[in-house]
Amino acid sequence: MNPSQPGMFEMPPAQPGGEEAHAIETAVRAAFEDLEAKGVLGPIERAKRAALIKAGAGLDRGFSSPKVSVATSTVLKQVMEGLDTLPRPAEGTDIELDAFDRSLAALTDQALGAEATA
Repeated sequence: MNPSQPGMFEMPPAQPGGEEAHAIETAVRAAFEDLEAKGVLGPIERAKRAALIKAGAGLDRGFSSPKVSVATSTVLKQVMEGLDTLPRPAEGTDIELDAFDRSLAALTDQALGAEATA
C-alpha cells in the first residue's frame, strides 16, 4: 500500500454528472409520478413528495462527496422510512388477486342487476 493513499485500495475519482448524479432524486420523482398516475396521492402524500424530493437531491449531493457524512446517512434512513409510508396500490402486483377482484366485481354487478329487475 502506498503511504499517500489513505484506503486499503485505490478508488477511482468521483465523476460529477453522469447518470447517477441525480439518481435518488430521479427515483423519488418517478415513484411519486407512478402513484399520481394511479390516483392514490392525497394532500399528506403531496406534502411528503416535496420533502422527499428535496431530501433525495440532498442525498445525491451527499453521496457524491468523497466521504459520506453522518447527516447524509441519517437523511437516507428518513427518506427510506418516508417512502415506506406511501400508499402501495395492490392492483397489478398479484395476478390471482387481481383476477379475484375482477370476478368479485362482476358477480356483484350481476347480483345488483338481478336485484334491480326483481
